[in-house]
Amino acid sequence: MSITPDVLAAALLRCPIGCAFLLTIARDGMPAALAVAPQQAFARAAVALRFLNPWITNFDEATAAVLARAPQLERLAHQVAAEPGAGWWTAPVDRERQVLLVDREPTDRSAPAPGWNWEDYAERPIDWRMTSTLRGGVSCGDVVIASGVGDWGDGPLVRSMAKVDGAARVWEVVTPADWHVLCASHQRVRSKPEPSPPPRSGWHYAPLGVQTEGPDRAGMLVPDWSALAAYLDGVHLTFAGLLTVPFVERTSGAGRTMMWSWDTEGTMWLQGAFLRAGEPLPPAPDGLDSDELVRHLDDAYVGIPHPGVPLRARRRRWWWPFGRR
Repeated sequence: MSITPDVLAAALLRCPIGCAFLLTIARDGMPAALAVAPQQAFARAAVALRFLNPWITNFDEATAAVLARAPQLERLAHQVAAEPGAGWWTAPVDRERQVLLVDREPTDRSAPAPGWNWEDYAERPIDWRMTSTLRGGVSCGDVVIASGVGDWGDGPLVRSMAKVDGAARVWEVVTPADWHVLCASHQRVRSKPEPSPPPRSGWHYAPLGVQTEGPDRAGMLVPDWSALAAYLDGVHLTFAGLLTVPFVERTSGAGRTMMWSWDTEGTMWLQGAFLRAGEPLPPAPDGLDSDELVRHLDDAYVGIPHPGVPLRARRRRWWWPFGRR
């Protein structure tokens, strides 16, 4: 899917991740033509994602501060969006260049707590696999994981070239509207809607699906993965989507949506023979940590008076019931 530079620029300015990404470029005086290149773009996205970690105590304050800088970033946003070198940002999944990422940590198959709906909370089905697109020998997934973003293990990942069947059905997410349609419209495929369970403390139920606790997500819609499996094999979050979709709320007659747990350009694949591991790849090269490529964002630079405190330790898994990616 292609979108115009003006539309992309406006979407970057509406999304806190996009604004934080632009702030790193403005701070460093980096020419837009260089900043949109894959490895630089991956590193700057990783810095933005780390700074706006939803498990930091000042997340709401940080989000507001970043978005408040949007008017100052408008010209830069249009320069970045208009760069010919940013054309790959909206590209659909490239089935020939997918690297399959597998965590070496053992899978914890313990049952979730009673009433816990992990699929709704994590915005992924329990059984899923992740690939990310190789560009210049590394993928966005390689860089953000090396930077400590997300809940991957500490050990090196098992990497291999993915063999993706050409007939695999993939939903492309480039804008918040794409995520909204996935969450809302696809839930209507249920031939017999399930009755809503009685409310529990901390849980919120939407008319078309169930929603668990999460940052400012009360009553929001999430994908119905069982229904989607009849129509789709994978969901691809483009790099443009990574910078324009997270933490952006969208509302229609169907309800409200907001992506919050996806943290890399990549494709989330449901289980099926359409995806297999191919040629093994060596571990990702050293030096992908975003701090080695791009300095982290400082609270004082962004304009946040009170530094945030992590609500959970980096890469701990106690909260992630199945520990699987």
